Amino acid sequence: MVEDWEHEGDRERVATAGSLALVREGVRRPDGVRDEHAYVDAGDEDTPEAVAVVAVTPAREVVLVEQYRPTFGESCVECPAGGVREDESFAAAARRELREETGYDASADGIDVLGTYRPMGVARVRRAIAVATDVEPTAAGADPDADEFLDVHVVAPEEAMAVATAADATGWTLTPLLLADRAGYL
Repeated sequence: MVEDWEHEGDRERVATAGSLALVREGVRRPDGVRDEHAYVDAGDEDTPEAVAVVAVTPAREVVLVEQYRPTFGESCVECPAGGVREDESFAAAARRELREETGYDASADGIDVLGTYRPMGVARVRRAIAVATDVEPTAAGADPDADEFLDVHVVAPEEAMAVATAADATGWTLTPLLLADRAGYL
């Protein structure tokens, strides 16, 4: 029954805002009825995918960032995360985003990509989760994008997990920390 769905016609971008687009397309359901389906395309041409990084210091502390999220109207504590550039691996993007957002770095072989997932059924996006081990602060410090205003927090794994399991944790916190914990990194 799930194989009987058909996509019909071209996709139409109904609205765009920054790297988000609302896309509408025609589908034919298994019962033969033609229907309209809409989804959010949350990537753009330069960064169609994204990665979150669980950064662990040699002392087994976790490096997190805090930033204001206008979507929620409040500050959120999250794992460093960002878009994967064209021709960039998830591991390379994780290392770059970690350096940019926190000023911490890991060796190239200190990045383990745990896997990818699709965070919402209404968004056409793929997210990766990576763990960076033995991260150390760089002399240069953080160099966030012009629109990023971040505070860096280095916390015990228990505190990071408390943030991850709080009532309103974001997808850049809950999923990465739970997977890293399950994989034995925390």
